[in-house]
Amino acid sequence: MNWNEIISAEDCEQFLEAVQSLHDSCIVQAVYTPDTCVEESGAMHPINTHSQLTITLQQQILGGGRNTIHLRFEEIALFQLFPRPPRYDSIIYDCTLLRRDGLFYWADFHTSRIDASFGSIDLSDPGKDAGTWVVAEKMFWKMEQTGWKRTPAE
Repeated sequence: MNWNEIISAEDCEQFLEAVQSLHDSCIVQAVYTPDTCVEESGAMHPINTHSQLTITLQQQILGGGRNTIHLRFEEIALFQLFPRPPRYDSIIYDCTLLRRDGLFYWADFHTSRIDASFGSIDLSDPGKDAGTWVVAEKMFWKMEQTGWKRTPAE
């Protein structure tokens, strides 16, 4: 399955439509991969010239089944992984995705308060608008339609 690159505002809208704004989804995995490392010889490569974050979500399908959606962000400016506490559900009801000033802004919640640092988001109330968010230069996605839909009885 090939990755779909999101480049324009139109691509953002097409993605949101294809995944229904990630409604009834949950994050099942997040993997951050910088290119910093320590080689077997002990030599350190401390400069992060390329970074990648892959988030895997599962989405409930009306009528039964699920989709698996993978988001890949490259050249990460900022990101926050904010797991919900046990007393809150981890369901994504709506997400935010936009492109501004050459960066993609994605959040696993709906907000209109986006800036380069997500500084205006109240992170103290996990039931409100705190969650996982990413600011990156590039974004890709793919979906595995592993679910099935029931057909109405005749």
